[in-house]
This record gives sequence, C-alpha cells and structure tokens, in this order.
Amino acid sequence: MAHALVVGGGIAGDTLALLMERDGWTVTVAEIAPALRSGGQTVDLRGDSRAVLERAGLLQQALDCLVPQRGAAWIDARGGVWPRCRWRRSTGAATSPVRSCCAPTSPGSCTRRPGPA
Repeated sequence: MAHALVVGGGIAGDTLALLMERDGWTVTVAEIAPALRSGGQTVDLRGDSRAVLERAGLLQQALDCLVPQRGAAWIDARGGVWPRCRWRRSTGAATSPVRSCCAPTSPGSCTRRPGPA
C-alpha cells in the first residue's frame, strides 16, 4: 500500500487526502494549527474548484452551505476601507465578482477612505 504525507490541513490538503484515500493511499495530514479556526476566508466555487468538489462527491454539500454575500471590502491595518463593492450577478462561471468591481491591485480605480489614526 502506498503512503503519503500531506502538509497542510486546509481546504486543499484535506481534499487531496480524501481523494488519495479513495484511491487506496494511506494518508497522514500534518497541520501546524493546534485547533480548527473559528473563521475563515471566502471560498470561490467556480471552474476547477467545482470539478474537484464534484469528483469528491461534495459539490451539493458545499452548495448547501453557501453563505449569502452582498459585497466585500478590503480593510488595511489602520482600519481604512480600500475597495468596497457589491457583487454583480454573474451569468458565466468565468466571471469573478471581485474582478467585476475594483480590486486592491488597482487602487486607482477606487477611492480609499482613511481609518482611525
């Protein structure tokens, strides 16, 4: 039997471990964090991520757990708000809500509001 060590127990590492175990591997996942985090980041369910979730048999479960979002804002270390945008409805899987508004890599297209001093 083949053995594998997956370093990182995040979404990618855990998904890889699951798929490898289904293919007959013995898998150990190593994670530095002492416990599960109480919060996290948005997961983009487009393109390849949907294909991987479907292959793992988890797509419908993931879709059932969606949290509605109305928009996003990037907050700097001083609490200042950089781009703030509302999601636009997308008709195609290739359109990202973040790309359809202003992104932090193009601050010239957005107005920065300063945070507390």
